Amino acid sequence: MNVGNYLNLIGHTDVLTISRTLSLAEAHNMMQQHHARSLVITGDEDHLPVGFLTMNDVASALIGLDEARNLRVAKAMSVLSPEKLVSPDTPLVECANLILTGGRTHLCIGKKGEPMQGVFSPTDWLRILLAG
Repeated sequence: MNVGNYLNLIGHTDVLTISRTLSLAEAHNMMQQHHARSLVITGDEDHLPVGFLTMNDVASALIGLDEARNLRVAKAMSVLSPEKLVSPDTPLVECANLILTGGRTHLCIGKKGEPMQGVFSPTDWLRILLAG
């Protein structure tokens, strides 16, 4: 099974996105409202993925800052380079390998220049393993 089929199977194709110009407070509120642990950060004009923002990113950025409410998402996000976009045809085992050995916590699934299909995380891999 490839990652595109998996995302369709579990209905995990709604991608929460946010602009890198919004504040961390706004990003955190969105994460809370949607019970999400991460957001995909998009470019301002093309709305293509440019990074991820996780709860760990938010916490790390806020430690010791007095002006945390004014901090912008772009200062805390993990940058996503275009070559790190993962094709929906990629086998699930390869996605797991990218997470386990590639130093990536989330994978943005889609084709270059097209809307994203979804996000694959360690939680998804764990679900697959537990489902047997």
